[in-house]
Amino acid sequence: DYESALENYNKSLELRKLIVGENHPETAWNYFNIGVVYYKLRELEQSLTNFKMALTIRKTIMGYYHPLVSNCYNSIGKLYREIGSQSSHEQNKKHYFTISFINLCRALFVRKECFGEMNKDTAASYNNLGNFYRTIGEYDKALSFLKTSLKIRDELYQKCEVNFVKVVDSRHNMGRTYLKMGDLVKAEPLLLQAYSDYKGIFKERKSPHPYIGMCCNSLGELFEKKEEYEMSLQYY
Repeated sequence: DYESALENYNKSLELRKLIVGENHPETAWNYFNIGVVYYKLRELEQSLTNFKMALTIRKTIMGYYHPLVSNCYNSIGKLYREIGSQSSHEQNKKHYFTISFINLCRALFVRKECFGEMNKDTAASYNNLGNFYRTIGEYDKALSFLKTSLKIRDELYQKCEVNFVKVVDSRHNMGRTYLKMGDLVKAEPLLLQAYSDYKGIFKERKSPHPYIGMCCNSLGELFEKKEEYEMSLQYY
């Protein structure tokens, strides 16, 4: 119940501001959590406002090189990518994508400084930059970042340091990128493997997981492009 969560987070925020003040780590957490809820409600501008408040506080208290600062950059970057994708005005779209890229790069830079290359958050940043480049149609750059993300996540999974679903996410994103490029031969095995893995991961759920739905949509699009319409309909 996102509305109830938002009400409780806002009450908590006001209390924290009274008790510990604005520039406090716990206050920043409240702003960040409110931003997450607004994002889930698809109120992107409200979400952005709260992520920016959390970033300002965290940078003031913790400095630039801190994991929680990188989380804010990452969230802001992903939000601007979505806002840019939804914009119908070409100049605004370019502006939003530029801001998205800057924040996603900052997140990656801070995470590499804090954690190094072989880390789940660093891998997430590579994945997000790969998705960004796919969104703006620079597919070769997208694949470069997504392959790096998959390599890191696969190695971390072997060490039990990352959930298998993250490995599958990277594989699915690579498949989506090849699909956008029109390289159906490379897209198909990646998407089919991702679909099979997602089904295995979420088999205990009573209702289908959204990741399975996204993968089905990708496979539907793939088989439609191959003119295998009956197969396409099975996934759509």
